[in-house]
Amino acid sequence: MSVADQRVLTPRARTVVRRWVFWVVAGLVALAIGVAAFAMAGNSVGGAALDPMNPAPEGAMAVAEVLKREGVTVVAASSFTDMKQAIADPETTTLFVYDEGQYLGPGQWRELAGLASRVIIADASFTTLRVVAPAVAQAGAVDQKLGADCDVAVVQRAQAISGPGRGFRVIGDSAGLVACLGSGDGVFSLVQFARGTSGTVSILGATGALTNDRVIDDGNAAFALGLLGQTETLVWYLPSFADYESTGPATLGELTPTWVSPVLVLLALTVAVAAIWRGRRFGALVIENLPVTVRA
Repeated sequence: MSVADQRVLTPRARTVVRRWVFWVVAGLVALAIGVAAFAMAGNSVGGAALDPMNPAPEGAMAVAEVLKREGVTVVAASSFTDMKQAIADPETTTLFVYDEGQYLGPGQWRELAGLASRVIIADASFTTLRVVAPAVAQAGAVDQKLGADCDVAVVQRAQAISGPGRGFRVIGDSAGLVACLGSGDGVFSLVQFARGTSGTVSILGATGALTNDRVIDDGNAAFALGLLGQTETLVWYLPSFADYESTGPATLGELTPTWVSPVLVLLALTVAVAAIWRGRRFGALVIENLPVTVRA
C-alpha cells in the first residue's frame, strides 16, 4: 500500500469531529429534555400545594403562620399514622385533609371522617365523595368571585372570596346539607353537613383562597382563618405515598419516576433517527477489482 493510500484512508481530526458532533448534540438535547421532564414532574421548590410549610405561591404557609400567632396549634402530618397520633382530643381538633395524589382508599376515608369534631376535605375526589358524602358530586373547575349566599358564619364574615378551585353539586338527599359559595347552575364551592351528634364535615372546593398568593384577595383571609381556626388544634394532613393501600407488590411502572418514560422514548427516537442518518451515508455502490481471479 502506497503512502498516498495511507493518507486517504487515515481520518482527519475534522472528519472525526464531524462524525461525533451529531451524537454530542443529541445527548445534550436528551439531557435537557430529561431535566425539564423531571422538573415538571416534581413539586415546587418550596413544597407541595397547600402545604402549611410551603412559602411558594401555591403553598399555605401564610395561613398556617397567622393561625399559630392567634393561638391555634397547627400540626402538619404526612402519613395516616402521624395524623391519628396528632389528634389527642377530637372535640377540640379540626382535621384538614388535602389528598392531591389520591393516596387514601375508601377504608381510610371512612375512618378519617370520624376522627375529629370538624373535618375539612379539600378538593374531594370521586372516591372520597362516594364514601364520605354520597349526596355530593364533582361539578368541574370554578375560578370566579363567589359571594356570601348562606348562613355559615365564616362565609358571612368573608362576604366574598376568589381564586381557582372546584365546584360540587348536591345530587342526593339535601336534608342536613348546607351549600355555600354558589357559582351558578347549582354548583357550590363549600358543602357542610353534620356527622354524628356534634361533628361536622366540610367539602371545600375553594382551595385557591387558602394559598399564599391569593389569601390577601377579597375576603379570602377572613374565610381561611375562620374556617381553619375554630378549634384549639388544627391537624393539617397531606397524605403521601406511604398511605397508599396496595393489594400486592408495586409494579415497575409504579416505582419508576414519571420523567423516565418520556426520556426513554426520546432516546429511542434519537437512536432510530441516527441509524437512518448513518445508514444513508455509505454512498452508492462502486466496482472494485479483486486482486485474484475467481473461476466460474
